[in-house]
Amino acid sequence: MEDDLQINQRVPRSPSLILPKELQKQRKKSHKNDNENAKILKDHYQEVFNGSVPVDLSVLEGIIQLPSAEEYRATLSKKEIKIPINNMKNNKAPGLTGLTTDMIKNLPPKGFDLLSDLIKDFWLNKNTDFESWHATKLSNLFKGKGDQQDPNNW
Repeated sequence: MEDDLQINQRVPRSPSLILPKELQKQRKKSHKNDNENAKILKDHYQEVFNGSVPVDLSVLEGIIQLPSAEEYRATLSKKEIKIPINNMKNNKAPGLTGLTTDMIKNLPPKGFDLLSDLIKDFWLNKNTDFESWHATKLSNLFKGKGDQQDPNNW
């Protein structure tokens, strides 16, 4: 319950927050405040992202495993890092760190060297990991069709 409270506290109060009727019917009550609405959406997304789908793992046995090309692991150059960075789209919203793609593209040389070193370390060292690279922010956007009360249309 304490975990639910922390999640609900991050939801901004908004009179325009839409109540998903589909989930309300399941609970047989009308939710009237943002915390209750956030709980409905939290439950919905937990089901969407953590749902169980039957999988036939025997299909994997038919896939031919190619040998690993270890020689490519050690040859990551700054140019190979710069190319995908330059291909990132401009004017995109920042992530949780506050960095935008434009900021990353326009790093001064020392900043790019630091970023390159971090990427190389992540690429070459199996024990290197960055917790912030696992975090994301989910925003609900209405698809523009269907019932706005149904969380599947967001």
